[in-house]
Amino acid sequence: MVEGFDPAAFDIVREEFQRDDDEIDRLREEERRLSEQRDSDRDRLRAEPRTVQERYDAGLLRGEELTRYERFLRQQAGESEEARAARVQANIAKRLLMEMINDDSVTLTPEMVEVINDPQLRMTTNGEVTRLTGRDVIRRSGQFSRSAILPNLPITRTKKKRKVSKYQKEFGKQLKMLKAQHPRTPVTRLMKRAHSATRKAMK
Repeated sequence: MVEGFDPAAFDIVREEFQRDDDEIDRLREEERRLSEQRDSDRDRLRAEPRTVQERYDAGLLRGEELTRYERFLRQQAGESEEARAARVQANIAKRLLMEMINDDSVTLTPEMVEVINDPQLRMTTNGEVTRLTGRDVIRRSGQFSRSAILPNLPITRTKKKRKVSKYQKEFGKQLKMLKAQHPRTPVTRLMKRAHSATRKAMK
């Protein structure tokens, strides 16, 4: 054994070096993981639609934002209501198709494809497939809707204020006086007296 060599001290130093190496390895692994996360986030942000038009084309606009942007598009293009309705339906169909294609859990059987492609078939909320009746077709067409039959009525109507009659004015005065004179008498009895007093006053 080398003179002055302490095996215990050597083991302590070796363990410290090993701990340092382990910590360095851990930090390198953490740095690699963070770098991969940054790259993934950057790729995702590049792939995501950024402009309003891109988000609109991808079917990501909702609510008030969607309404405002569609109004802007109509003003820009002078679009008719029929064209707007057709475009909205196309966007809905595109979004639904995108969700089905991107969802790996959805698989279509030949029977499902046949039902989807038949315009006369509809699925109810309980999952039953039914054929459209003539009445359903008429309802969906909207040709007998209230807006199609009636003229454009004003949306807000001011309620006509009811005019108070002379009798009611006099009755109110008499009832108020009787209440002041007989505060403990039930109001039903006072109303009878007020009616009598009103008839007498209006003769």
